[in-house]
Amino acid sequence: MMEFKDLDLKEFDDFYKVILDNFPSKEIKEYNYMKDTFIMGAYKVLILKEDNRINGILSYYDGGEFTFIDYFAINGNQKGKGLGSKMLKYFLKMIDKQVILEVEYPEDDQSKRRIVFYQKNGLVLNDHYNYYVPPVRNLKHPLYFHLMSYPKVISEDNYKIFYPKILNLVYGVDL
Repeated sequence: MMEFKDLDLKEFDDFYKVILDNFPSKEIKEYNYMKDTFIMGAYKVLILKEDNRINGILSYYDGGEFTFIDYFAINGNQKGKGLGSKMLKYFLKMIDKQVILEVEYPEDDQSKRRIVFYQKNGLVLNDHYNYYVPPVRNLKHPLYFHLMSYPKVISEDNYKIFYPKILNLVYGVDL
């Protein structure tokens, strides 16, 4: 039976393996940093479990006025079954504030499909901001992203507040 639940610490290694299997290495944060942040309670993870296996992950931070989705993936052969939409919709109903996430620039088919997926699920693209993550810890080069948000566009005033908070909360960077 499929269920959504919060990640238990004993499942952290399985969660991290899903990240390793589904994200480019340049976007993966260090294991110890993520685990320590999870143990402190600042980092939360919703998982989709079926038959005692993690088939989906959605990790996030509570930024006060917003919630930031960090990693979101459906694992391996479970992709293409509508589980991503179900999981994202479940999460968006669970959160009662603006939701923000990073997406790669739409430079290839996969990144374009990812943006369309989020748009079909109610998120809007905020491609008018110069959003990037400076090199930190194991991230050797700056990473450039667009932000997507739910249920509405991020206002310029909110962006000025949210950007430094995201960098601090998610990457441990102080501007």
